[in-house]
Parts: sequence; C-alpha cells; structure tokens
Amino acid sequence: MNVPATLTSKPITPRLGAEVYGVDLRDHLSEVQFSAIHDLFQKHHLLVFPGQQIDAEQQGAFAERFGTPDPVVKTEANDGSYRNAVHTVTNLNDQGEPTTSMVINANYWWHSDRAYRPAGSLATMLYGIELPPTGGDTLFADLIQAYESLPESMKRRIEGLKVVHSYEFMRDTIMKLPLTDEERKKVMPVVHDLVPVHPVTGEKILFLGMYASEIVGLPLAEGRDLITELQEHATQPQFVLAHKWRPGDLVMWDNRCLIHKATSDYAVGQYRRVLRRVVVQGKQPF
Repeated sequence: MNVPATLTSKPITPRLGAEVYGVDLRDHLSEVQFSAIHDLFQKHHLLVFPGQQIDAEQQGAFAERFGTPDPVVKTEANDGSYRNAVHTVTNLNDQGEPTTSMVINANYWWHSDRAYRPAGSLATMLYGIELPPTGGDTLFADLIQAYESLPESMKRRIEGLKVVHSYEFMRDTIMKLPLTDEERKKVMPVVHDLVPVHPVTGEKILFLGMYASEIVGLPLAEGRDLITELQEHATQPQFVLAHKWRPGDLVMWDNRCLIHKATSDYAVGQYRRVLRRVVVQGKQPF
C-alpha cells in the first residue's frame, strides 16, 4: 500500500478498526490519499478520523469518493421534515431539546443500515457534533469473527440458508409505527444469504440485525429462534468494539460485515447528542 508520508494509522483492536491521522477531510483528497484510506477501510472495516472539522457538504463529498450517497426520504424525523443524504441523528424533540421520547428509536437496536434493501449499503459515515459528557457510545459487532467462531455443527446447519430482511418488521416490532400503504409499496421485504461472502476479502459473514424477520423454508417460530440465537452469539463482548465519541470524530464502517447500535447509558433527556450521518449505497448482489 502506497501511504502518503503524512497519513498514519493505528489499529484499535487486532481484528477490527483503526484510527487514521494526518488527513484533513475538509480538503479534496489526492488519489494517493484516497487509495490509502480505501485500503485501510477494506482491511479494518471501521475507521476513525479524530479531530475533524467538516460541514455537511464536505462530509457528503468524502462519502461520494466511495460511492453514491443514499437519500433518506422519510417524515419520521423529529422536526417532521424530509431528510436528505447528509442528515442529523439526534435525541432532540421538535423544540430542539433532549428527549427520552424520540420518534426514531431504531438506532438503539443492532442493525446494518439499509439491510432491508436488495443491495444493502456499503458504508456509513457518522460525525460527532454535540455529545454527552460520558456515555452514548456506538457499539459495533464484527460479523466475520462471529461466523468464524461458530461451532462446525452450526456452520453446517446454516450453510445455504436465506434470511428475509423487512423494514415493515422493524417498524412493527421496534418503532411500533406501522407503515402506510404507500410506504409498504416502497420497501418490500428482501432476501439475503444468511452467510454471504464479503465481496472484497472473501470472508464469510453472519448477516443479521433488527430487520431479519424470518428464515426462508423454516417455520416462522423456528426461524426467529435461530435468528435470536445467532444474533446473541454475534453480539457477545469479544466481538464488539465500543466507540467512545469525541466532538470532531468521523467514524466510517462497513455495513456488509458489521452491525451497530447506539447506547442510552447517559441522561438522554438532559444532554444533547447530535451527530451527522451519510450512508453510501451498496451494489448488487450484496
């Protein structure tokens, strides 16, 4: 890897994550800089860029180097507005005050962004703006390590199985906010391999999360029990990295092999937690 002299990285764990230094994401990255970052992303699956000072336009431009930013067309935002590709994720109510009654609460459940779409998503970039003094971490579970550690008997049992990922299932079970007929037409359930192969590294992945509703070909209850068993396995502490946010952190991660969730281990109704997000679209078949 041809790494620019000013760009350095430090692994966070032996298998997952790296901090990247010596790059200012406000600037247009040279091809050499971007290539080095891209290689680090493929190797570590999660990158942290500390101390950045970027606006929404600059964050969107960085995301576009990896692919097409995914617009989010919803009206469940706390301010009641439609949200574009680069949007905020907050614990604020309509008056801009911290609240424990957030309209969008799915961020507190394990998920891969856009897993309910045929191509899922390539990456998410989250930028820390306002954060509580302690707590409010984001947790990441490594689905490659989780698969590798399964007993051989379980690997044989799940080989070739397919899992349904449904936005409607998540809305019904987690948000308690049923879809309208128009929304339902736009987000039909999709089927993914339960054990897909990472398109770059060739490693097998245990692809789960809050959208996983059933296993194709299994009775509904049996399939959901299997999903629960596998997800509890995948989110054990040894597979999880906790990112402790600092203002100016930009974190990007690989949605193809990680699931994540926010934590509410702070006074949610007292402290502001404001981050800016952009999701990069995935490509078929995964």
